[in-house]
Amino acid sequence: MNKSLDKVLERLKNYYNELINFDPVSLGKSEVLENLPIGEAVYVIYDGNKKPQYVGTTGDLERRINEDLFQNLLPPSQRARGRRTGHTFSSKLLRKELEKKIGKHFKSKEFDFGDEETCKIPEVVESAEEVRKLLETYFLQYFEIPKEESDIPRISKLLERLVIMILKPPYND
Repeated sequence: MNKSLDKVLERLKNYYNELINFDPVSLGKSEVLENLPIGEAVYVIYDGNKKPQYVGTTGDLERRINEDLFQNLLPPSQRARGRRTGHTFSSKLLRKELEKKIGKHFKSKEFDFGDEETCKIPEVVESAEEVRKLLETYFLQYFEIPKEESDIPRISKLLERLVIMILKPPYND
């Protein structure tokens, strides 16, 4: 087999093992949110039953969780100006929570999950505290890609695809 391919496969195997052996931490704890690494990472979000819900990759895990996820779950009137509900997991989680609130006949196409100027959805959560309580029911597991691994372009995307194939999380459809 090709030595370069062997090297990539061996790293992916090691990274995968490190990722799944990392104990998930609650997304609702401020000490967790304040101490996330700033760097490239692959992450898994689990529900309260520790079932994987979403796998993602990011160039900055701290920003992804604190800004993209947390901010996007806030009511449009409380988001930092210009923030959208564009993150896949937060948009799908909002739809799920909205469905719980207004019933099973909810059709997500009836609502615009756009920016605060055009958002036409009922407020799912009313405050940052309510967002924290919602996130307390979810857990984060992540693996930070070592900076020296830049010799393999997009290794985080390869690892993300591998983890999605193995865990089959519902929000990565």
